[in-house]
Amino acid sequence: AIRIDPKFSVAYNNRADVHIQMDNAELAISDLDMAIKLDPGLAAAFANRAFAWAMLKETNRATRDLESAVRLGMDRALLDEALSEKTIAEFKARSGKPNNQ
Repeated sequence: AIRIDPKFSVAYNNRADVHIQMDNAELAISDLDMAIKLDPGLAAAFANRAFAWAMLKETNRATRDLESAVRLGMDRALLDEALSEKTIAEFKARSGKPNNQ
């Protein structure tokens, strides 16, 4: 989709989701930066980037993106749960990588 339409913000967000599932937060952040640049109102991109920042233990950045996602209409309680240390640890356990990576 990105090759067909390099300005399709949702495609960058979706590819970032794949990077997150593969425990590659850095690549996810790169795609999410592009998604947000293309569509600053894409709440899901801010939420996903908050999760990626949390994976890297970048709490301040995760919090900033969480606040942006909420401001754009995402549910705060759901996002708080998704970004909890327990959720991040469980996610990393499923991906087969230890919490400190």
